[in-house]
Amino acid sequence: MRTIEADFVIDCSGRARVLTKQLELQKPAPYQRSSYWFRLAGFDRSILNGLKVAKNRHHCFDSYYVTHHFYGRGYWIWIIPMRSTTGEDMVSFGITYRPEIANEQQMDFERLCAILERDHPRLKLLITSGTRVDESRYYNYMYEARQYYDRSGKWFLLGDSGFTFDPANSAGIAYLGHQIPQIASIIKKKLNHSLTPCYVDALEMHLKAQLALQDQWSNWYEVMDDPVKMAWTLLLANMGYFHLVVPNYMSGAYLNAGVARQVAKLLPRFERGMQPPVYPFPRLLDALARTKDPEEIIRRASALYEYTVPFSYYRPDDIPRARLVSRYFRKHGMLRFKALRLLNAHARPKYWPLAFLQSLLALVDFAKAGAIGAVPLIYEKEHGTAANLISGFEPPYAFLFPQEKTSVRPGQGSVSDTPRAMPTRQSEIPEPLTAWYALQDRTS
Repeated sequence: MRTIEADFVIDCSGRARVLTKQLELQKPAPYQRSSYWFRLAGFDRSILNGLKVAKNRHHCFDSYYVTHHFYGRGYWIWIIPMRSTTGEDMVSFGITYRPEIANEQQMDFERLCAILERDHPRLKLLITSGTRVDESRYYNYMYEARQYYDRSGKWFLLGDSGFTFDPANSAGIAYLGHQIPQIASIIKKKLNHSLTPCYVDALEMHLKAQLALQDQWSNWYEVMDDPVKMAWTLLLANMGYFHLVVPNYMSGAYLNAGVARQVAKLLPRFERGMQPPVYPFPRLLDALARTKDPEEIIRRASALYEYTVPFSYYRPDDIPRARLVSRYFRKHGMLRFKALRLLNAHARPKYWPLAFLQSLLALVDFAKAGAIGAVPLIYEKEHGTAANLISGFEPPYAFLFPQEKTSVRPGQGSVSDTPRAMPTRQSEIPEPLTAWYALQDRTS
């Protein structure tokens, strides 16, 4: 038995959930997930060349080296290219599924092969052409907690110690990148005596909004076997992520209590069974998905990421958050019209009532875009400036540059960054970075 006294306790124990269990904060998740995966070596990579792929040509990298996703009823599969210690090709191959939808419980290699034979036969050829290096599985591994941050700023549940994410889109590690600055901001405010319970509550509301997203992803499993609905779902979800979530993060705005509450309002959580449709434009996509023609499916499952993802930024001191939200609504309206064109609704009288309604909804999207574009304050007014609302970091995005000094230009709100001199003696290097600098010395 060992006792340690501390001003702050951050539970990083992962699935052991040490603090969660001590404080009896366990809470079941409304939807469960299971997963089975392994690393594969010695496989015939050329098998993937036979896939019929509808995609834009990449000119700057080999698209083999990205994460690949395959979908089916109640499940999705990942293939992540890796290299072994000897330099040979290796992949992480895994399946995540909702047991009650996929009608699967005890997943193993043989059962996975049967699923692939039915839905993705070329993937079965791939995994049977190689050798499994290892394998692992989780059954019904989703959980939550009743509370994640102490209102007085003394203890925190970080990452898997509090709740689990579906691995889709690597959302768990993405939100871990949000949580660490949140906790740091709370501690900084605690140390300078500006922390209030309301600030902690706001950041916890932001965290729990991610669980609302998690519920949406849980319901994606019901349409994962529909290529049209799933393609549009991913398209719109990523558009929202890069127009709302990423700008809030890169600018540090999400550490403002007002902005955190605003995000929570945009992502309400629903009781199980009460979740509205999780794919966009429900009636329109219901009609668009009614085809069995493979070529027509490819045409209707448009990949428009060059249009929906704003690749042209970021500078954290100058991210136009309101302008990006305005663009989101404009693109949202344009995508409604794009779906109507793919349906050829204007030439099919039975779809005229649907086209009329969707056109009105598109006009609402354009009205929102115009209003926010003309008056950014409509969106930005939630960004509070009172001492009890602001981030513990100054400037708010300072957590992105822990090895740099920041200084505010006189009379301006923007910030210039002056690199800090590299440590010259081992004693000057913070202990966690010592090994990193040693590695740099050996590899430079």
